[in-house]
Amino acid sequence: MINLERSVKRRAYMERSLKAMGLDFEYIPAVNGKGLSKEERAKLCDLDAIAQHPEWLTPGAIGCSLSHYHIYDKMVKEDVSYALILEDDVDLSAEVPRIIKEIEEHHTEILDRELIFMYVVSREVMRFKKVGRLPIGDGRYIGASANLRRKGASGAYFISKPVAEKMRDIILPVRVSADTWHFFRDEGCYDNIRCILPFCGIPAMFESDIGYLKKGSLKDKVKYVFNSTILLRWVLVAYRKRYWKTWSRWRWV
Repeated sequence: MINLERSVKRRAYMERSLKAMGLDFEYIPAVNGKGLSKEERAKLCDLDAIAQHPEWLTPGAIGCSLSHYHIYDKMVKEDVSYALILEDDVDLSAEVPRIIKEIEEHHTEILDRELIFMYVVSREVMRFKKVGRLPIGDGRYIGASANLRRKGASGAYFISKPVAEKMRDIILPVRVSADTWHFFRDEGCYDNIRCILPFCGIPAMFESDIGYLKKGSLKDKVKYVFNSTILLRWVLVAYRKRYWKTWSRWRWV
């Protein structure tokens, strides 16, 4: 479970959730992208890519990519066959322990060439292939993506050591965000992504640490006002829930 040291509430939230489900987990310190020196940025990042897309490759996004890189590297060095990678802002279904067991016992071969997500997001209605979907009980399936572009989210996914090794070897220098999944597919890291459908996880309603809003901008000031009072904070949470509903639409094809 990836967590920034300063994000104490998020860590406590995830610990309570995982312990309540009886799941063992390992805490992985996240990289604080804002704390990177100029020398570290020059070594670890594609500075031209950052200059071209500063609105996407924010310090927070860079730190997120490096955090996932460290997990991939850890899996390879410690010979971890496969893992469920979690960020610290995910609401997990109570079915997750059963789903993990189902994947461990029957579907690990998929992970040799694909990723399996607990949820993904997109501005468009996401399409998944009805043909070849795998039933995993209680009306849920593992479905393959029919179109990988515009699908994002890196909050909860299964990955194998072979795929992690390829990801580790291609992710540096950082030139895309951690969830630019079509880029890593095009680079040969895996064949496709699959997803648990209906989703068995959603983003928790925490404020993002990625920092897509420019500090001091009008939107950033409005967000600060909304976070400063309890009533307005609830309005902001309601907006995030509505946002999730829009970005989580999917259908079988």
